[in-house]
Amino acid sequence: MKKLIRNILFLMILITALASIGCDDTSNKRSITFTVTFSSQFNNTESTTVMPNPTSITVDAGDTVGTLPTAPSMSGYKFGGWWTGKNGTGTLFTADTIIDSDIIVYAYWYNYVVTFSNNGEIYATRGVTLPAKTVSAFPTSPTRTGYHFAGWYTATNGAGTEFYLNTEVTADITVYAYWVTANVYAITFNSIGGTPIGTRYVISPANTVSPWPADPTQTFYTFNGWTEGCCTPFTAGTTVTKSMTVDANWIETPGYTVTYNSYGGTSVDAQYVIPPATNVGILPADPTKRCYSFAGWYTEPNGAGVAFDGSTLVTDNITVYADWDWDYPSATYPLITPPLAIGDYGPSCVGKVFYIADGGLHGLEAAPHNWYEGDKGPTVSWINGDPAVDENDQVYQRTQSTLNDHTSTAIGTGLANSNAIVAQVTGVGGTTIPYAAKLCLDYSVGEGAQIHDDWYLPSKDELAQLYANRDVKRSGGFTDDEGYWSSSEYGQWDAWSQWFSDGRQTGTYKSSGRLVRPIRNF
Repeated sequence: MKKLIRNILFLMILITALASIGCDDTSNKRSITFTVTFSSQFNNTESTTVMPNPTSITVDAGDTVGTLPTAPSMSGYKFGGWWTGKNGTGTLFTADTIIDSDIIVYAYWYNYVVTFSNNGEIYATRGVTLPAKTVSAFPTSPTRTGYHFAGWYTATNGAGTEFYLNTEVTADITVYAYWVTANVYAITFNSIGGTPIGTRYVISPANTVSPWPADPTQTFYTFNGWTEGCCTPFTAGTTVTKSMTVDANWIETPGYTVTYNSYGGTSVDAQYVIPPATNVGILPADPTKRCYSFAGWYTEPNGAGVAFDGSTLVTDNITVYADWDWDYPSATYPLITPPLAIGDYGPSCVGKVFYIADGGLHGLEAAPHNWYEGDKGPTVSWINGDPAVDENDQVYQRTQSTLNDHTSTAIGTGLANSNAIVAQVTGVGGTTIPYAAKLCLDYSVGEGAQIHDDWYLPSKDELAQLYANRDVKRSGGFTDDEGYWSSSEYGQWDAWSQWFSDGRQTGTYKSSGRLVRPIRNF
């Protein structure tokens, strides 16, 4: 009897323990969550912008965001939704999209929209973003039982004018599918590198392409007609008995390219000199650059070399460089004084404020996106040390990997950090190879009383503020594809860097290539 009681007690204890374990397992089970980051992709540094709210949403695995953020806005552009790829590529992200991983989705911006209407319903849309003038591609042709598709027109039932792949778009427009019961043959003109022509439709009883398209063009080539396959000429008089693709033929015409480097100004398209021409003739419109006035084109940077104009003899490919005169303060760019708000242009005239203190009387401003000779700048290592010799007796530049011990992460420490990094490099013999802190300390804009040569590499926390306010009044122009160095050391082998795609900060090997953006305080 006692043995039976002991067994019963043992079983009760065992059952209680198992139940307790089961409860513990349930209570300790943590749900898996993923974050959706909404990247604004503001692509015009002069636009007025409003950020989405919120900029990220965290959800349980297999769930949806439920409600999308408030839509961002950018003056001069239309918002085309959130997409898994940049520029409206990938798939459209909606409030009902299932989330099964961390993901970044990108705002799609365009200037004009072409709406493709089929039988009274929207079939597809295509955006046109300047400087593009045409849609990049048509949607797949629709189908309709008992009818043949015969193209897109600016009015219903084939009225108005036909809308081609190379039709220029200068405003929002709706085009309509044209349906016929007669036989239709589709002739696709493949320009093979030339300007696009697209498809033309031959509707019975017609048996030739009409109207015949204008010849395509291609730089350094002369158009030499269309052929079906390798050898059969296809002309305006060719009888069409089937759908087909015809190919452009080209004869190479040697010439020279003049590339314009605006050195931080607005971009300028290249020009081409094709013999017997010997010069470009009329120069393109002058570029503009904030806080500067244009001072002409030269064959070398900063006004060096010789002046270049429309009559300059061109005998080879050449790059010419914009020269600029400082123009601040001026009637065009009045003097900027505090107090300032985040997103305002700072006292340097070129940078934008991303952090303020004392009611805007003081703060931090970041150099413009085109601070480095008109580009985002080079990818460089965090620090470089003394030259060394490898096993093959080759001299190489060894990356410094000794703890600095004099860098901090806090706001207000970036300048001291930058000076400490340069002092460390100098202490082991110096280097001629660019590195992050030195590039920023060497940056300078202006002249006279308005020279601003006190820029430096931001600390970890300063860089985090720059990320947080990157889109306020469009102060950024940061790339999502590479990280940016801070001046804060992570450890002996690493320093902190910042990604502007999703805001993460990581410890990164000091020898790695990263971008930099100088800042200064005011």
